[in-house]
Amino acid sequence: MSDEWAIQQVINRYTVGVSRPDWDMAIGTFASDGEWHVASSGLTLTGPEAIAKGMQGFRGLFEWFVQINAPAVIEIAGDTAGAQSVIRENGKFAGRDEAVMVGGIYVDELVRTAEGWRFARRAFHGAGSFHHGVTPGLGF
Repeated sequence: MSDEWAIQQVINRYTVGVSRPDWDMAIGTFASDGEWHVASSGLTLTGPEAIAKGMQGFRGLFEWFVQINAPAVIEIAGDTAGAQSVIRENGKFAGRDEAVMVGGIYVDELVRTAEGWRFARRAFHGAGSFHHGVTPGLGF
């Protein structure tokens, strides 16, 4: 298995994990001292417990939420790597007939661990968002 393929699989596991939600899968993509950063809010969470709590709180705002990632541009330097991937997120707010679409880019720093590649830092840089009403029976 190539390092590029393994890194893309880490990104894919994160995306599926946050979309299900499967917190063990999503949090398992981070190194033990990994960081999750949201540039627009300045939020930085460090370590699996803090990241899980932050993600669960965010996900709790939604009835459903899915994330779609594009294949990443990956650069490897020994036991570290950088990756950038375009992301689209869609979700319906819980208890409201309102949905949101967010677009942006993840800028990732990864490290090779005994368990394989993991995020040392995953930073979301939003490009924009769109909120709209939901037509009953039609989803968006």
